[in-house]
Amino acid sequence: MTKQTAHADETETSIDLKCADSAQETAEKALEQDKEGATTRIGDEKGITEGDILTLTTTEGKEFGTAEVTRIVETTAWEAYRVISKSDAIYGVPSSTSLVPLLNTYYDREVKPSTNVKIIFYRRIE
Repeated sequence: MTKQTAHADETETSIDLKCADSAQETAEKALEQDKEGATTRIGDEKGITEGDILTLTTTEGKEFGTAEVTRIVETTAWEAYRVISKSDAIYGVPSSTSLVPLLNTYYDREVKPSTNVKIIFYRRIE
């Protein structure tokens, strides 16, 4: 779902980005500390790109923050943790070996180490 939001004299489209409980905690931490956060997505139907405005929501649709996409990296599920760990982004997964099983709990398909993922880096906006 997208919605129009007014900022000064311009209108931007924001994209709802649903976060599961553990991802919500990580996103809230990044927003509170005004640091870059990261999330991994498979099959990005929304076509999220750098510069997009995200409305961060719970899986039930409750809004808890607004962020701007700072960059996008496409890689495999196995390499995603390595890419994120080279940045200063806050991310709630401790290792590559825990990322693939975690992604398998979120998606209704088998996620393998070779599965393509999109890493979305974002930062809070006022």
